[in-house]
Amino acid sequence: QVSSLMEEPRDITTVMYFLMSMKQMKLVDIFYEENLFYGWEVIDRNEMFHGIVSIIGKFYPCIDKSLLLRELVRKESVISYECGNNVAVCFLYDDIFVKERFMIIVNKQPFLWKREVVQVVFVFCLRKNNFSNYQYLTREICSLIQNFDAVSAIANNVDYHAILKLIQSFGY
Repeated sequence: QVSSLMEEPRDITTVMYFLMSMKQMKLVDIFYEENLFYGWEVIDRNEMFHGIVSIIGKFYPCIDKSLLLRELVRKESVISYECGNNVAVCFLYDDIFVKERFMIIVNKQPFLWKREVVQVVFVFCLRKNNFSNYQYLTREICSLIQNFDAVSAIANNVDYHAILKLIQSFGY
């Protein structure tokens, strides 16, 4: 029925591409094997920030690491990354993040972040101005953080495929 309203066949293609672009990004869409980090031994959030900057620098060599570190600290001063359930979440937005990522960092031992104890840190590297996906990913990560069993399984499982399967099983 829609095709009868279209002037040319390329109009249908344009609509199809638009509808495909409306697909909401899920955690599994941006979680890759190289985005899983276990066995860290940091003792505070500042050391964690330096570690985060170091890994992001490996994935995106052109990024200004000192600027990224300042941005992490600045955002933390506005609102803490602590989320409860031994989790902290960092959202980073930059156009340099051509390949968007969801990273999981698990420290060997929980440590005091600011006011809460943290062992698992979720890091998002997302392009700027993709707000519909930001909202969707925020809902997904909030749901994941509130799921004690899922967070516990992530903290205790070092296998990427098992974590991916876990995230998929919860619909994230």
